[in-house]
Amino acid sequence: MKLFRPIELGTWETGKYIDRWMFVHLIGGIAIGVVLDPVGVPIIWAALFTIVVMTAWELYEIAKGFEEPTINKVSDVVVSVLGMLIAYESIPSFGLNGDILLTLVLFALWGGMSVWGWVEWHREIEREKARLK
Repeated sequence: MKLFRPIELGTWETGKYIDRWMFVHLIGGIAIGVVLDPVGVPIIWAALFTIVVMTAWELYEIAKGFEEPTINKVSDVVVSVLGMLIAYESIPSFGLNGDILLTLVLFALWGGMSVWGWVEWHREIEREKARLK
């Protein structure tokens, strides 16, 4: 019996509307909100900033050949803004040290999940190339 099994790409496959990547975008939006809210950025500017950052990310994915339905890209940006709104409206301040810790944890989670997903995506590309040989 294996305690640890390799993660299969199936857990990171792109769905039409909802997939695991959506959670990454939600965490990313929360992380952005946790940074911008305490420094007094008005919510409308934070929303616009989130839209710009996440749209830039979606364009980067297109440039790198990551294919997903357009509606999924739109959903990812919308969920990111939702995450930012959650941070603005629901996450209390924990004081400077607590806010810094929360920010670090969120960015680590966001980055870690993004890297995990990209590694799995590249593994799938390599598996597909091997199948085509």
